[in-house]
This record gives sequence, C-alpha cells and structure tokens, in this order.
Amino acid sequence: MHILNQIKIFKGLDDDELSSIYHLAIPKRIETGQYLIREDQRGNSLFIILEGLVEVLVENPVKPGETIPLAKLRAHDVLGELSIFDDSPRSASALARSATDVLEIPKVELWKLFEKNNRMGMVTLRNLGATICERLRSADMELRNCNLWLGM
Repeated sequence: MHILNQIKIFKGLDDDELSSIYHLAIPKRIETGQYLIREDQRGNSLFIILEGLVEVLVENPVKPGETIPLAKLRAHDVLGELSIFDDSPRSASALARSATDVLEIPKVELWKLFEKNNRMGMVTLRNLGATICERLRSADMELRNCNLWLGM
C-alpha cells in the first residue's frame, strides 16, 4: 500500500500513478512554532501533512499583529492547494503547532506529470476541487453561524 493512497486528493489513482507523484515530493520537517506557509507570499507548491498539527491563520484586518485561526489540519490533510491553480499570493499562513512532517509537491513538476498522464490529472484535480468546495462550504457555514450569533 502506497502512503499517498491515504490522501483524499489522490483517491482513484493506481500505485504506479501514486509512485510518480511521490517521486516529485520533497520531504520536510517543520518544527513547532515554525511557519510552513506565510500569508501574501507567492506559492508554488502544495503540501501533504504526514504527521503533526498545522494551524491555518489569517492576519486580523481590524487588529494588526493579531491572527484569526481558520482551521487545524492533521495527518493526510492537504494545504497550499490553491497555488496549484494560480500564481496569486497565499491566502493564509500555516503554523506548525507540533513537529510536523510534510511532503512538498512543486506545482510545475505536478503539471508536467498531469500533461503526460491526463487521467491522473483529471482524477487529482477533481478530488482537489471537491476538497476546496468542502472547505468553502464549511467557511460559509461558520460565517453564517457567526452572523446569527452577532444578530446580523
């Protein structure tokens, strides 16, 4: 069994396809308190959490220097995925809350692989789209609940 078949965005890929993606990956260790991603920096890769805890944060627009927590990600979660689709700056920061092992997958190399194997690209991007939709719906619900609580 390949480690990447536990990752939601790679569901439906065979072992050879998973191996080709794994060979692109750069293993990294992020120590507690270190940032993996910084808001507003250019992104050129996505990350797969193998082990650890990462908190996703944004700068508080009302109180400079403070952050707003958005999510906590754990083993088998993906982050930095928006950089696969465009070259915009990162929309949030990712801070290791424990020692965290990740695989970094460079965007350029991943797209080259998808150009060679269209099915692999289609399956992965469909799964990635579903993950993004799920997160957006969750954020919408949080906002709705917050507005109800604030009486808006």
